Amino acid sequence: FTAVPLLIVDDGRLGGGARSFYPHALPQIAQKTGTIPMFIRQTFEDASEQRGEMDGWRQDYRQLGAGRYESVFCLKTFAGVTISRERINVAVMQQTQSPAGTSIFIFPLAAEGGWRINSHHEQDSVIALRQGDTELITAVGAESDLIAVAFDPETLPPPSRRAGTFSFPRRIGDAMLVDWIDSLLAISAQGYSVSDVDSRLLGELIAERFMDFG
Repeated sequence: FTAVPLLIVDDGRLGGGARSFYPHALPQIAQKTGTIPMFIRQTFEDASEQRGEMDGWRQDYRQLGAGRYESVFCLKTFAGVTISRERINVAVMQQTQSPAGTSIFIFPLAAEGGWRINSHHEQDSVIALRQGDTELITAVGAESDLIAVAFDPETLPPPSRRAGTFSFPRRIGDAMLVDWIDSLLAISAQGYSVSDVDSRLLGELIAERFMDFG
């Protein structure tokens, strides 16, 4: 990797009322900060702070469990690919709609009691594939932790034989894939980034790893 200056955008830079960040929202963030960020880390102390609409994503969070709300959201962008990790300490309900054309792979790592997606209960070790322009109501247990990888349609065309959202069991090698994706976030959090050329190469490499999913 080639080290280049990295902009880490915190809550203060985004300003009140615009703290929620969703995949593919770089133009809006750039307008507020004057720079396109490669890594973002945000913390939230109220579920309402994560509500909003941005660049095709609509999202509404509501706290279900008792106690103080604590959420940490990290996001890293490469060419055509956005990876993120979200941790929330209490049970929440999420009502979301994804932008058309995207393919989003979700790796649930933890959640007390599992999670419920449109009345379907899931607690096994799975990978969920969410295609663009889908509406979901998800109830997630306390101490949830998930990693998501979102692809632009030009980088990874959506599967044509299925629609909406579906899940499939994790394979033996998927644990290493999750560790690798998480390591890209961890390295970025330390202040390292990649050049434009390396960003394109990494985006292509990540997409190649997901070609045979679903």
